Amino acid sequence: MCVCITTPSFVCALMPYLHFSGGCGDSRRRGGDPRRQARVRLFSFDFSLSLRRSVEESSSGSSAARNFNKNLYQQCLKDSKKKRSSLRSSEAFTRQSISKFAAVVSSMSEDHKAVVRRYGFGSLLLFDKCFVPKKFSKWLASLVESKSGDLIVQGKVISLTAQSVNLVLGIPVGGTPFPSDYSAGKDYVLSKIGKTTLPQVSFFVDKLKAADLNDEVLLVCFLVVALHCFLCPNSNIVPSPRYLGVFEDIEHINSYDWSGFVLRWLLDGVKNFNKGNKASEKHCGTLAGCMFYLA
Repeated sequence: MCVCITTPSFVCALMPYLHFSGGCGDSRRRGGDPRRQARVRLFSFDFSLSLRRSVEESSSGSSAARNFNKNLYQQCLKDSKKKRSSLRSSEAFTRQSISKFAAVVSSMSEDHKAVVRRYGFGSLLLFDKCFVPKKFSKWLASLVESKSGDLIVQGKVISLTAQSVNLVLGIPVGGTPFPSDYSAGKDYVLSKIGKTTLPQVSFFVDKLKAADLNDEVLLVCFLVVALHCFLCPNSNIVPSPRYLGVFEDIEHINSYDWSGFVLRWLLDGVKNFNKGNKASEKHCGTLAGCMFYLA
């Protein structure tokens, strides 16, 4: 009589990762503590025996064994998801996407780039190929003293100033501060894109692909993408209205203190990020600000 034994699914899933030790010569061949090797072999033997019993119980049609195997498998999946979630929560989170912004710049036609240059933001077109690792950004953020605006590395102080932002990014420095009342600028942006509420940044990216954009719509879409993905990113997928006030005077948009605003955005973001990390080791920190400048 032929007996067919069906191995439980969770056992099949584990088998490629299991190794059962051999005879007493194992420790001598591989080196190491013989007592530790003995404990490993004993554990392997016990685990192997448990698996065989589980197989035998399943083959005998034991409903309890099948339910146990199913529950164990589901519990393993749940624990695995919890572990992955815990790992993700320890990482700094930001909507900054330098690669996305670089791709937008690379895809723009020369005519579109000429419009951006005419309004005084040609320096942003130079960032068509750039990248900053997230772990490096997180480490740098932990070294910033937000009150003084200094980056302190091994006792050496690097001052973070609006002038240095201008040197790195080439955006306007000095001039008129960004308006605290952004309602007029926000309304202007909405009127140019034909919306009543701010859409996701992907809308502005797609808009830039059109060949028949007038100059003002083109500039609005480009600068919104630059602000959201590169200069002033945060945790939202929708552009922040806080920096839209400058669009109330589109013809003089380069007369505002862009470098100062970008610096303050960065320092506020770093301050909140470091404060959250001190409050909880597992804090899912939002790292807002231009990490390219910080790096």
